[in-house]
Amino acid sequence: MDIQQFKYSSHPYHLPDFMDVFSWSMPFVAEKVTKMFFDILAKTNMDQANSMTDVNIEDMVVKQKKRDINVLKNKIKFVSKMAKMQKILREENENIIKIKVG
Repeated sequence: MDIQQFKYSSHPYHLPDFMDVFSWSMPFVAEKVTKMFFDILAKTNMDQANSMTDVNIEDMVVKQKKRDINVLKNKIKFVSKMAKMQKILREENENIIKIKVG
């Protein structure tokens, strides 16, 4: 569990450089969406791998499933790289805002 404590700020609160809330929150939303995609693809990959071991099927079907799994693995790798990049971009954006304000 992640508990955060915030300081009280007088009304109205202004974001750094008077940004609107949508521009300010987009990096957070993008990071959460890519994490959701990663979790969905990881779950799908595990389900397919488990179903392959449970059922004894013909060689061509097995080869096709292996290709599908490789495609999913590549998608998962891509999504994880995107999530990492989004996190770095968000952190760098926060650092830039701190430098500008400070």
